[in-house]
Amino acid sequence: MYIYEGRMLFMERIFKAMLEDIKKNYKIFLVVTVLIGIMVVMLDKFCLIAKIFGMPCPGCGMSRAVFLMFNGKISESIAMHPVLPLLIVFVIYAGIRKYVMNNRAIKDYYRYAVIFSVIMLSVYIYRMYRYFPDVEPLTFYEENILGNVIEKID
Repeated sequence: MYIYEGRMLFMERIFKAMLEDIKKNYKIFLVVTVLIGIMVVMLDKFCLIAKIFGMPCPGCGMSRAVFLMFNGKISESIAMHPVLPLLIVFVIYAGIRKYVMNNRAIKDYYRYAVIFSVIMLSVYIYRMYRYFPDVEPLTFYEENILGNVIEKID
């Protein structure tokens, strides 16, 4: 009985801390959600970089990879974006450090975010060299804004 109560208090503390963070940062979440909605509805493209320049960004394919992973298609998910498993590990690690171990030192998160960004950029460069423009999601978006503006100027 005591072990169960201890676990419940532990989980309650974690959820309270998470709820505090959400309350503290709700404006950021709201703005990001609205901007994503505007991009999808008005620009007909989720990725702003692809919409403007026609080139895929380092994160292109990540949303599709998450969707595929949640549907149990692990190999297809990794093929869509091979950095997703590392991102999942990073998010779980950061969550455990922040909410379970109560370590809120922001320096650690920045260090790991920089390492993750370097890995993601390296994978992006390799994938662009190897697969662009023939393999999804690394295809050229011909309806890009910059291309249309240049066409109208010529």
